[in-house]
Amino acid sequence: MGPHPAWFRLASGTTLLLLAVFGSLAVSSGCSGSTGTVPVTGTLTYQGNPLAEAIVAFTPVEGGRPAMGETDSSGRFELTAYTPGEHLVTVQKFAGHSASQDDMYAKMQSVIPVRYSDVQQSDLRASVEPRGTNHFELELSD
Repeated sequence: MGPHPAWFRLASGTTLLLLAVFGSLAVSSGCSGSTGTVPVTGTLTYQGNPLAEAIVAFTPVEGGRPAMGETDSSGRFELTAYTPGEHLVTVQKFAGHSASQDDMYAKMQSVIPVRYSDVQQSDLRASVEPRGTNHFELELSD
């Protein structure tokens, strides 16, 4: 019989079986044509100047999870794309609240043209390769 009651042995066996099944599903679904994550770096400028504290997003054209990162004071960013291939690139950069800081619904003002923050309007594209260097110089203009 052993030191544990029968229900404990049954629950432990069931748990191990479920872990094995879900683990194999996760591995097999992750390997269906995917090559894993891909590191991406770049520099973002607006009107020739580095754009600090902007959010950069790479969204796969074929659909899938977007990758996001924030630029540093020199406009540099790092992110991890979840799939290689063609990506639509969007950028968001907002100034502070136009109303009191206590008003959580205060409108924030974009400091770059709004088209860059919209996947449908942004003309920024990037081809993320599965291997090698994926560094992009992104220049925004009015």
